[in-house]
Amino acid sequence: MFSKSHPLAAAGIRRGGAGAIGERPTPVTAQTTALWLLPVLALGAVLRFYQLGDESLWSDETFSWQRAHWTLGQIWGPAARMEPNPPLYYSIQRLWLVFGDSEAALRSFSAVVGTLTIASVFLVGRLLAGTGAGLLAALFLATSAIHVAYSQEARCYALLMLAATAAVWGLLVFLQSHGGLSAAPRAPPDASGRNRSRSLGLAAYATGTTIALYTHNTAAFLPLLANGIVFCWWVGRAHRDRRFAIEWLVANLVPFALWLWWLPMVVAQAHSILLATRLSWVAQPSLPAAVFDAARLYGNPYLDLGTRWAQVLSPIPWLGLLAVWHWRDRWPAVAALLVFILGVPAVTWLSGFVFHPIWIDRVVLWPLGIGFVLVAGGALAIRSRAARMGVIGLVMAAHGANLAAYYRQVVKPPWQQIVAEVTAALEEHDAVLYLPRSVARLFAYYGRRSQLASRDFVLVRERPVDESSADPEALERSITADRLYRLALRRDAPGILSLDRLPEVASNFERAWVIMWARSANDPDDVVMARLQELGPVLQHRRYGWEIEVLLVALERRSSHGPKLPDARASAG
Repeated sequence: MFSKSHPLAAAGIRRGGAGAIGERPTPVTAQTTALWLLPVLALGAVLRFYQLGDESLWSDETFSWQRAHWTLGQIWGPAARMEPNPPLYYSIQRLWLVFGDSEAALRSFSAVVGTLTIASVFLVGRLLAGTGAGLLAALFLATSAIHVAYSQEARCYALLMLAATAAVWGLLVFLQSHGGLSAAPRAPPDASGRNRSRSLGLAAYATGTTIALYTHNTAAFLPLLANGIVFCWWVGRAHRDRRFAIEWLVANLVPFALWLWWLPMVVAQAHSILLATRLSWVAQPSLPAAVFDAARLYGNPYLDLGTRWAQVLSPIPWLGLLAVWHWRDRWPAVAALLVFILGVPAVTWLSGFVFHPIWIDRVVLWPLGIGFVLVAGGALAIRSRAARMGVIGLVMAAHGANLAAYYRQVVKPPWQQIVAEVTAALEEHDAVLYLPRSVARLFAYYGRRSQLASRDFVLVRERPVDESSADPEALERSITADRLYRLALRRDAPGILSLDRLPEVASNFERAWVIMWARSANDPDDVVMARLQELGPVLQHRRYGWEIEVLLVALERRSSHGPKLPDARASAG
């Protein structure tokens, strides 16, 4: 077995698994904890910074880049209604521009936050089952390929996971201070009538919840589920402490009061026709598909195992079940974990029937670290040391294989390459047309490096509306049009080009490069394609992966040929 100085042994984890909450394990000094935790954090940091800037930004990341360059007034102004993610992340990213706006610089904030999340998962695991369980849970998250992936993306999801995990830890600390997670007596109260751990738990919960609410709209599920846990716990107690209820109420009123400014935006977006159009590509999965998809996040997100049932055959869900069984005498702690692990996917799936389908990996990802606490508890509950180490080795081998597959795969579209190839082939009288709008941001980001020297336009199927319109949906469209007009590379070029103006504008050019992405969603009935073909013959039609197409259209008969894109860099679709 482990020596007494080993944190797994010191935490009370010997034969029989994790020690019960509230037991007095062999003391673990801060130096010993740091000695084992720091290498885990270092490993997590290396994995998250490795190849950080190798791949091109994709459209959502250039949205972060664009908004980070706005003033705070613009970030928090009327244009915020167009984005389903609240403005906090973009405000932080704006400050982070001190490190530059290269791919690596933009993504480095998420890498730092993702590394900090490993430490927060350690705190949750240590609180529930000791230092050993905390370290193992932290190691599982540090080597999780899906968490590495979202820690290498200039988007808000790494921050959401850190804030939510901190809030869950604060909730558990608060419950423990009231005897909710252990049989140990409460710590003596301080002069203010509350013990230190209770105050720390409330502060962590309120702060984490506030940050989460202003990071992503689906974080509203966090206080919803947390209050469900606390209500059931409080109702089930023989002695209902009024102080407990008051303190918990205050801890929720603080984030709710701070969130009141954004709440009308959330309500408006939930019923927004325009937002539903923007999310039309998100499909509502069947219940079995949602279950398999959620299991995939913990098991093998990047390995093609041939069948969805392979996710169920992974040891990870079975280790979670083993932990639930092993901790059955500690139902408050187990129930709290399960409510978040299962509740977030369940509420997300059900909301698709009430509002718009929002089932995406990144939306249901944030309980991942909490789930690994259960997985670690199940692994350490195995009595046989050989079996225990074998199962841990099996989980780590799966994580390693998924990491290797993730690093080998080209996950994001090669927009830098596409922009470079198009701009290198541009001639003096060429135009560049984008469909949809998001492609314009990608060319704005990479085109400045390639010295894009042609007028460019965003193709839209409808005529942009007047900003003086009082209709909310029309106002949303006008805000988008205004934003993209400012994004245009030439001030005298109209950033938005409706189809009815296409022939008029095309008469000023000899050729048009058309960059289309996800045409099946953005031009399902081929209206745009038909209008382009009316202008002249298509000289080139290159199909890349990720549903990216590049067309060269001759706008005048005398332009019958032109430079071709390098075949070696484009893949046939």
